[in-house]
Amino acid sequence: MLGDTADLLRQTFGMSDPVSKDHFEKLFGLKPDRTKMPLERFLQEEPLHSIRKAAKELQIPRYSVMEKEELCSALSAELLKPEIIRRRLLSLSTLHLDIFEQALASKKTNIIEGDLTKFLFEDIHDLFYAFIFPDETVTIPYDVADVCRKMDFSDIKKNLEKHEWIEFILDDVLPKYYGYIPIDRFCRLCARRRDPEIKQEEVMELYHQLSPEKNPSFIMTGCVADIHLKDAKTYRHVKAAHGNKPYDIVPFAELKDLFDNGYPSQNAYYVQLKRFLLNESDLDEDDICELLIDLHEGIAFGGEFGDVFALFTDEDLVFSMEALMRLASLVQNVMNHTRTYYNCGYTPSMLHKVMPAGNKPSLPKTIIPMSAEAAKLMEQAKPEIEKLGVKVDLNASAVVPASGKDRKNRKPGKIYPNDPCPCGSGKKYKKCCGR
Repeated sequence: MLGDTADLLRQTFGMSDPVSKDHFEKLFGLKPDRTKMPLERFLQEEPLHSIRKAAKELQIPRYSVMEKEELCSALSAELLKPEIIRRRLLSLSTLHLDIFEQALASKKTNIIEGDLTKFLFEDIHDLFYAFIFPDETVTIPYDVADVCRKMDFSDIKKNLEKHEWIEFILDDVLPKYYGYIPIDRFCRLCARRRDPEIKQEEVMELYHQLSPEKNPSFIMTGCVADIHLKDAKTYRHVKAAHGNKPYDIVPFAELKDLFDNGYPSQNAYYVQLKRFLLNESDLDEDDICELLIDLHEGIAFGGEFGDVFALFTDEDLVFSMEALMRLASLVQNVMNHTRTYYNCGYTPSMLHKVMPAGNKPSLPKTIIPMSAEAAKLMEQAKPEIEKLGVKVDLNASAVVPASGKDRKNRKPGKIYPNDPCPCGSGKKYKKCCGR
């Protein structure tokens, strides 16, 4: 009844301007039923520059010279077209689509619960299909809801899942395992996905549908290349590393494991290393998984033995001599069984089986301690470690500072990157005077 009265009073006073409506609502203490408001009415409350930006994206004629009321009407008509809704929703993620569907099903103003929900609705708001208010509620205009409820969201979701898979290949697999890869092999790699199924012949169509901000790659002489290869020096480095090696197409199970966990968690050598760290360190399982993600990335991007081994000293982990030797052996095994871009998706052990004898890859095997404590342990364990075929270089990362910020606190001798800075700042040397 209150809503009918408000409509009658608005008609009586001829209040069509949105600002005067707001003033009237404040004056009489009346609030509109947002679930019955059309998209055009919501758009009238948006900043003009946002309206014009959307109109430009949708190529609405004369958008730059229209008055706001006319522009909102034209933009609303365009935004309500099913093909436009579908195209714009495909720029989001499956999480966005799930929360949007839930809001559509409720048929009422929704209360925002949690930062993630708010973040997702903010993205939908940017498309002008949901509107957020200061009272932490969100509303979908009734005409947007009417059109969306007639659409096949399962088809949109299936396409979003395909897009997300292509994005994952471009974000995580291409730079770590290949650098660049011929288009036909890229299509085979993406088509490993079975649910939803991605056909090889549709891969490049999906690829070109990705927005620039979601596609960190480019097409280069018949190959899909990571965006960093636009730098000529980087490209020459990767090309030289590839040489005449063949390309391995990673199996789906490995890709899915990487997609879900950020590293090959089912790889037997990573499993052994994880078990060792759970038993020999104070790190909890989440911290160990984060460490293994960093380890996998460091190896895949071409890190040498000393570089990746330094990840453990960066965590200030302290091991006995026996444990240190075991760790060195485990890390070496992980490196031998991790796919890398310079091996075209092969692990070193796999490549040894497929490459001619003269072209077999060699694995750098040098440990460089990053702290005095690690150096002390490694010096004691050096003979045993070197029996494993791993060299220990105690001096590569050590320095003897000639000057500093506070000579009073200086202690003589070598300083390693992870040692406390001798200036007394309390920071690690590498993050203070050793920069």
